[in-house]
Amino acid sequence: MDAGTVREIVLYGASGHGLAVSAMLGGDSTFPVAMRTVAFIDDTPDKIGTSLGGIPIVSFGQWKQSLSHIPCFVTPGNPASRKMMVARVIEAGGFFEQTYPTIDRPFPPIIGEGSYIGPYSHVGPAVEIGSHAQVMSSVSMGHDIRLGNYVTVCPGCTISGYVVLEECVFLGAGSVIVNGRPDRPLVIGAGASVAAGSVVTRSVPPGMRVSGNPARPLRELVAERRQFRLSSRT
Repeated sequence: MDAGTVREIVLYGASGHGLAVSAMLGGDSTFPVAMRTVAFIDDTPDKIGTSLGGIPIVSFGQWKQSLSHIPCFVTPGNPASRKMMVARVIEAGGFFEQTYPTIDRPFPPIIGEGSYIGPYSHVGPAVEIGSHAQVMSSVSMGHDIRLGNYVTVCPGCTISGYVVLEECVFLGAGSVIVNGRPDRPLVIGAGASVAAGSVVTRSVPPGMRVSGNPARPLRELVAERRQFRLSSRT
């Protein structure tokens, strides 16, 4: 595709986060193709017929009737919600935009449909990103990294080398994932969640929520704080 090309897209999810996604895709230097949002789809009756950032908000039915020929992205940051909404679009016969990394980048990543990398992000060699993943702005990704489908990486995260984020992982803003090893990558299991500002030093089981430095299961932190409060009363 020629530099400077502008493609029309529809975004599913009319929220502040959705507007931020629209802004990133519209002016993101990561990709040579700028994307202009022509409409937001939303399921909230009070929003339909209004606008967000000057962009009209339509119902899912209105999109299906008159806009389903335009490719879309699904915007919610919650991976599970995004997965359900993607399935709904597919069932309705919709399709998704494919982002195109610039060919002059030293290590262009492999990126699935419906995924994107926000501006001011660094991507090292041997990075693979699945479908419908969100890599927000100012993220640093090292080398030999694999992101599964529906992963969310919030702004300011650092992911070191030999790391695997399985499907529907959520990394809160500013979290740090340290290096794994070539023979033993650091793996954050499917559906796991890392709180903002956490430092993950070892693999995280599927579905677990971790927080802190070093990151630990939230239930451990809650129990520790409860014990501290009880001991301080004595």
